[in-house]
Amino acid sequence: MRQAWSFLQRERRSLLAVLSVLSTLVVTALLVPKRESLELAIVVLVYMLPVGVSTALGGFVPGINTQHLTYVRHGGRSSSSR
Repeated sequence: MRQAWSFLQRERRSLLAVLSVLSTLVVTALLVPKRESLELAIVVLVYMLPVGVSTALGGFVPGINTQHLTYVRHGGRSSSSR
């Protein structure tokens, strides 16, 4: 039992990194069909969900990595470029 627990503790960071990327991809897949009808503020708030969850579960580094990924996935658009 201890070996399994220590394995989970060591691999937690890798698992959280994978989950943060997957959650961002899932949010992107859900938003793509509706992108023309959604306001920019709604899109930004929905993308904050995987960022918040990654930060809460994994700490600062996974949260920042997810934030950068959501910025890249969103294209870094501002409201004026819409």
